[in-house]
Amino acid sequence: MKVRNGFVSNSSSCSFLIVGVSAYGGRDGVDLSETVKEMAKADGCEEMGWGGYSEGRTLVFLGGEGGYDDKEYEPNYAGIEAEQDLKNNKTIGELKQEFLDKVKALGFEIPEERVDLHYGGKFRMTPEEMKAWIDTSSYEQLLSHWRFAPAGDPLFVGEVGDYYKEKMAEKRSNVGNEEAVRASKSIGWGKK
Repeated sequence: MKVRNGFVSNSSSCSFLIVGVSAYGGRDGVDLSETVKEMAKADGCEEMGWGGYSEGRTLVFLGGEGGYDDKEYEPNYAGIEAEQDLKNNKTIGELKQEFLDKVKALGFEIPEERVDLHYGGKFRMTPEEMKAWIDTSSYEQLLSHWRFAPAGDPLFVGEVGDYYKEKMAEKRSNVGNEEAVRASKSIGWGKK
């Protein structure tokens, strides 16, 4: 196991961009915290650095619940790093499938709808990288992010925000009404 020392001081300052799963807060209401914890162990990530980023053999695990005196630190996220792959024009759909294949190889099943792009902390894409991400995302991915991302999300601000809105409308038109309704119902309105 590799632990990145000095990368973060606590989970609130962690910088990451992964395609994977959050242990908590899925729209389906299913808590995956025990599954993610077991995945970390199965992937050779026996110990989590407090507040940080830890690598298993095939996945990365990020932050979690714990305190300075806790012996066991549970991950909030499990995933695969996405930054370089997205810059190399790999789609989120391809990265989702790669993550699901790796999870299955570890002996676990994660619902496909729980797998998404997760990012946090000081991570920032350039405007060009944000536009490339928008271009490679499906209508459903854009709609999900539109509904559940926090106010002030960099993808919704300024020129990039205008581009997001324009591309989402274009993709909505391309998929047609029936698929747009299906995507909307699949995403739902519950908190992500």
